[in-house]
Amino acid sequence: MVILKSFFNRKLKASSLTEVMVATVLIVVVFGIAIATLNNIMQSTVSRNTQAIEAELTELRYLYKNNKIRLPYADEIDDWKISILKVKEGMYSVVHFEAVNTLHKKQLLKKEILIENH
Repeated sequence: MVILKSFFNRKLKASSLTEVMVATVLIVVVFGIAIATLNNIMQSTVSRNTQAIEAELTELRYLYKNNKIRLPYADEIDDWKISILKVKEGMYSVVHFEAVNTLHKKQLLKKEILIENH
């Protein structure tokens, strides 16, 4: 019984309420900065992703090669404006497959040189 009383009468070293509050605030600040950083990284990754529009341009190039679309061609997909134009560059005719993002002002341009049979 004496052993139990001495065990419960011991003073335990503990942190004060102020120390706990300071530690909690620091942890919240660190997590807030981490979440803001991850959000920024995710948004920039999404805005840089051009895989879907590049696939669309590839499909349009295929359709053009197989005479399924007429030039000039214009279309809009989500935030992208797509245009296909035949342009004379020097002694060659070139088809420009262009996609411009209206939000980010990003531009994708694919060129295809036409070999015309005389």
